[in-house]
Amino acid sequence: MFFRKMTEKEHASNEKAANLTFTFYLIALIIHAVYSFIVNSILGPSFYILITGLVIFYISEVWYRKRN
Repeated sequence: MFFRKMTEKEHASNEKAANLTFTFYLIALIIHAVYSFIVNSILGPSFYILITGLVIFYISEVWYRKRN
């Protein structure tokens, strides 16, 4: 199956949607991690998913910045 190359407009809207989705998941995980910590007094899986996602984000950002 062949895919056509995205136009600049499609690329820009795709990047905005990805940023909005990342922000939503970030906020949702922060809220759930804080709630879980307050109620259960432990750091649940949502906290570790949040930290892992942020580490991957920052490492990939540095990686792509060095590549370009």
